[in-house]
Amino acid sequence: MKNKKEQKKDRKYQRPDFLDKLIDQQIYEKWLNRKARGHFNRDKKHDSIQSTCQEYKKAIHEAVYDSNGLDAYTGKDMKWELLATFDRVRIADLPTVDHVRDAKKQPSFKICSWRVNDAKSDLTLDEFVSLCGVIIKFYEKSKN
Repeated sequence: MKNKKEQKKDRKYQRPDFLDKLIDQQIYEKWLNRKARGHFNRDKKHDSIQSTCQEYKKAIHEAVYDSNGLDAYTGKDMKWELLATFDRVRIADLPTVDHVRDAKKQPSFKICSWRVNDAKSDLTLDEFVSLCGVIIKFYEKSKN
């Protein structure tokens, strides 16, 4: 019988350590599968993709590890414990997957909060940051 550490090493998509006390492995894998399938199916309809759903899953999994639990655009904590629920009241801080456009059409993702992903929509990061700058300038001007 393998101990917990040995079992962790055997899993291909082991949840990162920062999730150990927040959600169990099954919830993480279910979320990862759902996100990979959703993004793959959407891209398959709209783009000519060369990747497989498995490659999407791997890219999202890597993005989760890269996030270290924080929103890729704000650096703020997210509510990972909500992955197994859909709480409309607290949805703003629910981690989700932002599809980053890759010139080679390879699957590339960032993990961010629902609120940030909703605001960013399909904009590139440069377009989003530029829009935020315009909004800040207008807000500051309108306060005076």
